[in-house]
Amino acid sequence: MNGMNIGQASLRRRAACAALTPVLGEDALIAALQWQQQTLSSDGITAIIGFIDGIAERNGLDAATRKRLYRVYHEALHRPEAELPLDPWPAMQAAAPAPVLPVTAAASPALAGSPGVPSPPEAPSPPPPPTVADAPFEDPAIPAEQRVFAVLMRALLEGMRQSHAGLLDELRQSSLGQLPRLHSSPQVREQVRAAWNEGESAHWLIAAGEGTLAELVNQVYVALCETLGPIDADRLLTEAVREAQRSSAARSFSPRRLV
Repeated sequence: MNGMNIGQASLRRRAACAALTPVLGEDALIAALQWQQQTLSSDGITAIIGFIDGIAERNGLDAATRKRLYRVYHEALHRPEAELPLDPWPAMQAAAPAPVLPVTAAASPALAGSPGVPSPPEAPSPPPPPTVADAPFEDPAIPAEQRVFAVLMRALLEGMRQSHAGLLDELRQSSLGQLPRLHSSPQVREQVRAAWNEGESAHWLIAAGEGTLAELVNQVYVALCETLGPIDADRLLTEAVREAQRSSAARSFSPRRLV
């Protein structure tokens, strides 16, 4: 199992069982679980999307179901074990082995640094000059990771307004739906909720640490995949990371640490 420990393997099987049982028959579910056991090597978003895309293609699931499963499977991996089904390993062992098929989604460069997706080495480069967009976020009293997060979120939402303005509210609702699962204080969750509700005027300066900010970016990416699909989600996130890299705060905190 490529070095995966028993607890991780069991959790992935149980999470997949919870997510896929409502949409697959018994034989198709066992085949999906066997395929996951052989091919899914991380809990990163890119790996999850590749797994779900492959299951959808093999079983003729429609686009709406596929997008919903991205979120449902990701959430199941973070649910308390008591809420998950029993490990289906005995049933998998009793069935014939399934053939190994390639995972269909390639890793996005925007997601380098996610669990299971190694970051490529970055070539040294001179510090970028401050940009106009960065001007409100140059206060040195504000931690650099918070300023970088703010520029990244504003750039991402501006890209969304330019290319998919009609889906902004769907993205907002999807992101807010995941907010209760954020591993942070109620105060931080309230800041994020307020930012989503403020629209274009939101500054997105969230008083949280690197781990929470990275989790927020992860949640927004899942919501983007649900709303637009993984191709457009990757494009928007890549462009937002590129914009954040031009901010003055990126001199001391790389935006890739959040993705």
